[in-house]
Amino acid sequence: MDVNTYVSINPSGRIYSMRSFDHEYTRTFDFKVLARDNGNPSLSSNATVRIVVLDVNDNTPVMTNPPLVNGTAEVSIPRNAGVGYMVTQVKADDYDEGENGRLIYTISEGDRAFFEIDQVNGEVRSTRMFGENAKSNYEITVVARDHGKPSLSASAYIVVYLSPDLNAQEPIGPVNLSLIFIIALGSIAAILFVTMIFVAVKCKRDNKEIRTYNCRY
Repeated sequence: MDVNTYVSINPSGRIYSMRSFDHEYTRTFDFKVLARDNGNPSLSSNATVRIVVLDVNDNTPVMTNPPLVNGTAEVSIPRNAGVGYMVTQVKADDYDEGENGRLIYTISEGDRAFFEIDQVNGEVRSTRMFGENAKSNYEITVVARDHGKPSLSASAYIVVYLSPDLNAQEPIGPVNLSLIFIIALGSIAAILFVTMIFVAVKCKRDNKEIRTYNCRY
């Protein structure tokens, strides 16, 4: 674009901006300034001016994970999840740079005694066992805050549901053992019964063949 759309210069050499600048879109640009006198002949000199646009904290963090619906995310974990179980990982983007874009994650409200969060990578983990008498769900509010001045932040309301343990197995009680014992005995009896019938039929066939052979002789 024409440099005159960015800056202007008056006869005294003062340079003025013609628009507002944003570091995320325009970081540096150069232009030449010519100084000429009114002598005869006229003499001149030029210099290159570089404009550097500094970053300011003008972008609010945006939550990207877990997916939010009206600012709320729902996740499920096993009811028997142990200490240190990773519940979810919170992530946010900040388009500022440097300290203005460096984020820190904290749990600000809710059932904070049951969860902790890594301030750098946003991993949310359990801090205790839940057990059979635990509630069906727990709620926390996670905040992503940048290091700008003034600091800007974004928050996510997370509902953690406890689901049944899919790997849990019911213990085998006396009734189940008795049932298994009965089934095993029945199977053995059926096999013996079929074997006896097979032997009886075979013996009868062999005897018949022997009698037939003796008559022919």
